[in-house]
Amino acid sequence: MITISATGRRILGRSIRCSATFTMISCLLGVVQWAAAQNKTTSELFPVVQGGKWGFIDAVGQLQIPFKFDRARPFSEGVAAVGVRAKSSFLSRLFWDEAGYLWGYIGVNGEYVVSPRFAQAGPFSEGLAPVEHTLNTVVLQVTDKWGFIDVSGNWVIPPRFDWAGPFSEGLAQAQVEGKWGFVARSGDFVIPPQYAQAGPFSDGLAAVSFSTSGANALFGYIDKTGKTSIEPVYTAAKEFVEGLAAVEVRTSGKPRVCGFINRQGEWVLPAIYEVARTFHDGIAPVMPVEGQIQGFCYIDKSGAKVLEGPYYEAFPFQGSLGRVVYLRGFDEEWAYITRSGVNVWATSESLFSPYLGDGYP
Repeated sequence: MITISATGRRILGRSIRCSATFTMISCLLGVVQWAAAQNKTTSELFPVVQGGKWGFIDAVGQLQIPFKFDRARPFSEGVAAVGVRAKSSFLSRLFWDEAGYLWGYIGVNGEYVVSPRFAQAGPFSEGLAPVEHTLNTVVLQVTDKWGFIDVSGNWVIPPRFDWAGPFSEGLAQAQVEGKWGFVARSGDFVIPPQYAQAGPFSDGLAAVSFSTSGANALFGYIDKTGKTSIEPVYTAAKEFVEGLAAVEVRTSGKPRVCGFINRQGEWVLPAIYEVARTFHDGIAPVMPVEGQIQGFCYIDKSGAKVLEGPYYEAFPFQGSLGRVVYLRGFDEEWAYITRSGVNVWATSESLFSPYLGDGYP
């Protein structure tokens, strides 16, 4: 069994992991689903970091956009969110490093299409992106509400939510007064805010929970009318991708384990993994339970291993490449690999950049 570094623990907080609950950050992300919506041109540009600055490589590891941004996130619908340090946010950086950035969007040429002016910026999906409005003073960057902008940077849904996720299948998660619901492009709630946690819609279903702790902290799936489609019996649940969803279950007296279900709630791949992440292009990263392999591998939809690893960390593929972490002695090496397991880019600097926090994968 491998030990997980502080970086690894932060990463795994967004995933189906047997030692952690499904966090609010997980609800916001739906990373794989957004990545699947990218077109081929932009999905073949990947964020990388060198000397603390971010740029973008292509699928063969050639630098296409220079290292000039302080933060960067994947391309989606032709644009990528990038962050720059806000000169007027000294106190924000003093107390919370990530509050000291302003976010905008660039095109595939590396030039801004939306100037950096938001406290946080999610990916574009269905023509809109969730962003957090910011109010800047001389020494402090004050964050405000979340809303949605178009690719020109204009507000389509004014900032009035405490948090918001990207649109998926016509609906987006939005939080007010600690409860999550789903809004339409009009900005109106079509499923009222009533959930403690909620993931994005995919394949017509969304994972929700009415509690963040205790006996009621179980996840099920609802349809777009808000009706329960799969009963809440899972200790964690991810969105459906390519017809399968990673879920976590716990039997009394036994450790939590993960597997994959279909839209009927039937097990397709049994709960035999310590960690399970979403499928993309037919493969998914998983960590088998202790005693099988020491780390992550990639499996296909039959459960057969297609990339043996073992990797210290592994994430769903986006386009031609997937991100993995190797453990080199006591040091972590991040890399992009091809579907045959060949490295095209490797670095000792973390390629992790979550939606909320130090970037986004």
